[in-house]
Amino acid sequence: MQTGKVNFSWDTKGISLLRDNDRIIGVRAKRLRDGKEIDYLARVVILATGGFQNNREMVREYWPKDLPFPERLLLGGGSNSVGSGHTMAKAAGAQLQNMSYQWNYSTGLPDPNLSDQRGLNAFSQQSIWVNKAGRRFVNESQDMKTTFPAVLRQPGSTYWAIFDSAARGTFFVSGGTARRSRAVSSTIRA
Repeated sequence: MQTGKVNFSWDTKGISLLRDNDRIIGVRAKRLRDGKEIDYLARVVILATGGFQNNREMVREYWPKDLPFPERLLLGGGSNSVGSGHTMAKAAGAQLQNMSYQWNYSTGLPDPNLSDQRGLNAFSQQSIWVNKAGRRFVNESQDMKTTFPAVLRQPGSTYWAIFDSAARGTFFVSGGTARRSRAVSSTIRA
């Protein structure tokens, strides 16, 4: 039943699920401003967790078995996509399913404004992708389910996106701040 009464706790991080025998009855949280721990109890607990693409160890642990792990993997998830909800669920006895169903981009570019571990999404729909031998290896207009495995199977998981000056306006970089995206884009255009 929807009552219209919702309370938000801002600047608060869930740290563990609370159990009563075989039932989850709440969540223990920590207020980030003062470090105080608070227990939130409820008749029903729904854990709507985010992803884990910003946690290299979890990405590696749950990597799809049919794909080679790249020599270099750029992190691209949100800064809080570290799998903390998954960790809480496992600690409470949950069995995680389909963890190899990861969303990884085949269009990653190292972010020059951050560490070399972070990636930006760089793409032009009018580009063709060639490998180190200069050969086109995939239809780059396909979805990530097709292009990502194809990139991983290239030497060094590397390719070059080739496009002409007419297509330069279709090239975009996302994932950083607007200032960073413009800086990267102009660097690439030079």
